[in-house]
Amino acid sequence: MCQLKQKKVITSLPDVETPGPCIEDGDADPFLDALGDCLQSLIPARAAIVRLAMEGYRHQDIAERLNIPVDTVSTRYHRGKNDLRECIQGKIE
Repeated sequence: MCQLKQKKVITSLPDVETPGPCIEDGDADPFLDALGDCLQSLIPARAAIVRLAMEGYRHQDIAERLNIPVDTVSTRYHRGKNDLRECIQGKIE
């Protein structure tokens, strides 16, 4: 009988600091506000990958860092990106 590989579940985001933009009082950008809110609302596994991609990491680098297959990174990235797009469009419109 064939034994299936057990899925790795990411339960928390990796230690990645993403400095926020420097915004003066009264200069808040609605897009940046929506982006921050939507990033927090993503499924943690997708959010981790999207944030690392936003930092400039390649899919291969993210896969090595999170110890998951590159195909999984690609799938989670594209699904997270689509979720993020829909969320931002809903908040800005």
